Amino acid sequence: RLRVARLLTPVEANARGALDAHPLVREWFGDKLRQISEGGWRAAHARLYEYLKNSTREGKTPSLADLGPLYQAIVHGCCAGLHSEVLSKIFLNRICRGSEFYASHKLGAHGSNLAAMSWFFERVYETPMRTLSEADRSIVLTQAAVSLLAQGRLAEAVRPQRANLN
Repeated sequence: RLRVARLLTPVEANARGALDAHPLVREWFGDKLRQISEGGWRAAHARLYEYLKNSTREGKTPSLADLGPLYQAIVHGCCAGLHSEVLSKIFLNRICRGSEFYASHKLGAHGSNLAAMSWFFERVYETPMRTLSEADRSIVLTQAAVSLLAQGRLAEAVRPQRANLN
């Protein structure tokens, strides 16, 4: 009956017995947990981050779909307050693959990278999280500016570039 009411996602052929709630239902319960227990909310995100980080096998030449769980890991890791670790271990090492910048150069995933970068800001594209080192703040601002430029959003790219210069 929950599927008929569209509160559970449709059954996938490769996920027998798996249950997943509609994103709005997940968000509602997440907000309730955060109101009741901020620590519990962070711990839940940390657990999801660890699961996605450890279970994703992206391979040597992954597609954007293969990298999808790593982009999700960024969201959960940042919600858990693990910004520095997430930037280093997930974004730079596994998505960008160091100086190769795999996702942007090989896959053209500028939109995905920009969405990922938004989780590292207190004020989007202007003020990176204070918990990041100065070098990491510069990386976040640069990545945001590059992704905005690649999408033709020139006026918006000025903010992170100016903040980086400051």
